[in-house]
Amino acid sequence: SGRIGMQNSLTGKTAYPSPFQPNSRFVKQQYIYSASDLRSIGLGEGQISRIAFHLDSIWGTRDSVLYDKYYISMGMCQDSTFATASAWKSTEIVKEIDSLVIRRSDVHQWVWFDLDNPFAWDGESSLVVQVAHANSSSVTTGMQTSYTSESNTVLYKNSNNAADLNPSVVEFEGSG
Repeated sequence: SGRIGMQNSLTGKTAYPSPFQPNSRFVKQQYIYSASDLRSIGLGEGQISRIAFHLDSIWGTRDSVLYDKYYISMGMCQDSTFATASAWKSTEIVKEIDSLVIRRSDVHQWVWFDLDNPFAWDGESSLVVQVAHANSSSVTTGMQTSYTSESNTVLYKNSNNAADLNPSVVEFEGSG
């Protein structure tokens, strides 16, 4: 297991992409992690069984945020960046959560997810991680997560807008 990214920058208080940003009802985000980055942290061909995102802060007066539905999906591709702001990659759901709660006590630590369906990574392709959530209403509380600035490695949709921003810092665990 190992960490990709340096945690040297933070998203804005209400900015996307961010695995936990609750400001919109429906959000879909994809991150590309290159095979060389994955190999540099010791991952090889095999099963990815856990993933974590670092939560740096929760803004506002809420002690927690509820996500009605929260999904993590993974896929592989030969690209190390997204060619356009609409170049979404194919993924399969590896974790589905009804009623995910992120609490203020989760701040300044890694929020880990054990995958329902471990993902078989071939050790050669780039890994695509998709995070999506759906809520019955938007929440005005902001959340900040760490990212490493690298162009064209993230896509997100929040309503009908797409943007090309920076990847989240992430940790992986698996065999191989």
